Amino acid sequence: MKFRLDALIAAVMLVLSLAAPVSAQADPAGGDLDGVWRSVGYGYVIEVQGDLLTIYEETAVSCQAWMQLPAAQLGLTVTLEGDRFRATDEIGTHITAERLPGLPELCTGGGTPLTTDPETNFEVFWHTFNEQYAFFELRHVDWQAQYERYRPRVTADTTPGELFTVLVEMITPLEDGHVTLASEADLFSPGLPPAWGATGEALRAVVQREFNLLVGEYLHEDQAFMDEHFIVTGAGITVKSPVIYGELASDVGYISLVSMMPPGEDLASAETAIDAALAALADKEALVIDVRFNSGGLDSVALIFASRFSGEERLAYSKHARVGDSFTPLRDFYVTPGGPQQFTGPIVVLTSGMTASAAEIFVMAMRVLPHVTVIGEPTSGEHSDMLGRTLPNAWEFTLSNEEYVLAGGEVFEGAGIPPDVSIALDPAALANGQDVMLNAALTHLLTD
Repeated sequence: MKFRLDALIAAVMLVLSLAAPVSAQADPAGGDLDGVWRSVGYGYVIEVQGDLLTIYEETAVSCQAWMQLPAAQLGLTVTLEGDRFRATDEIGTHITAERLPGLPELCTGGGTPLTTDPETNFEVFWHTFNEQYAFFELRHVDWQAQYERYRPRVTADTTPGELFTVLVEMITPLEDGHVTLASEADLFSPGLPPAWGATGEALRAVVQREFNLLVGEYLHEDQAFMDEHFIVTGAGITVKSPVIYGELASDVGYISLVSMMPPGEDLASAETAIDAALAALADKEALVIDVRFNSGGLDSVALIFASRFSGEERLAYSKHARVGDSFTPLRDFYVTPGGPQQFTGPIVVLTSGMTASAAEIFVMAMRVLPHVTVIGEPTSGEHSDMLGRTLPNAWEFTLSNEEYVLAGGEVFEGAGIPPDVSIALDPAALANGQDVMLNAALTHLLTD
């Protein structure tokens, strides 16, 4: 799952430790940010009053005060251009907002009050998806029909448990892993797991077998290596670092990227981790980079990792956010050579149906490099950042509001990014001590 929540959520939750703070009124254009602003896409109203910033989550039927904090705590680079401002940072936040003459009526008086009223919460939930979700057509869901089917089931007497069930049933056809709903007692996502990991138990078993096999039979490492990099409990296996590396053959190195989150408190820790791996594998002629079990993190980390394999700047992908019946202008993202050294020899990237979110962004960046071959399964097909929202009853939910367009113009949301060479992950073979995907990667690199 993509950990980052876009736009202002990313700014508030992450930027405090990743960028130097700037005053909301100290913008490069020298203008005054005081006043009311509406984001282009994302559904935010932002009120700036001197040092104080109030952020509202807006729909056609609600305007809920989400956060209030001193503006100086937001470490954003702000550019004021007439009646529009743009705020960006190094982790990918990019929000444009237009000045309003004043607070929208629904936002006045503190905005939509907190309430457990089931009808109010249903309406806010449905309208948020109706205005922000980007993939109803792609997912073959008639959202108005969902309203007509489920709205009559919610009355003033509907219990919290019954409301949760109704909302779950309404979003289930989306089959989108970046759609989530969380109450005090329950958490649900309609995302579909890969066929070989249809249950949590099956998924954990495959991952544990894979890493046990990898360490012992392919990297020829011992228990000390296992203890250094993994935590194994009855609940499964946890990896301590997002970057694991070793030697598959005398001239073939291996890097497993198990997360697109930095291992430390800043992006520099991700750079340090990948640079250490490349330094240790500097004598190798070819690499296998494994993202089969990487469920995401930050796009910025994905591009940092990919930069170490790029010989020149290339367009990796573009993206835009839903605005009404259209989208914001496309923004281009490039994979550019980075770090003290880049590896540009033959590379195989391994993918699976568990490769999701920011890990798919890594695949987007890597597949434009001429020395890279992608082998495995189509990725999960969950590309959009997760737009986070809170209902008036304090339940939280997320949805997909952005479309990612690959360098060749393709959109693989839902379908997943196809590999160059298709090979299915085989749990039975893993149980018998064979990783058919890794074997195929080695064969490709050693015979080409």
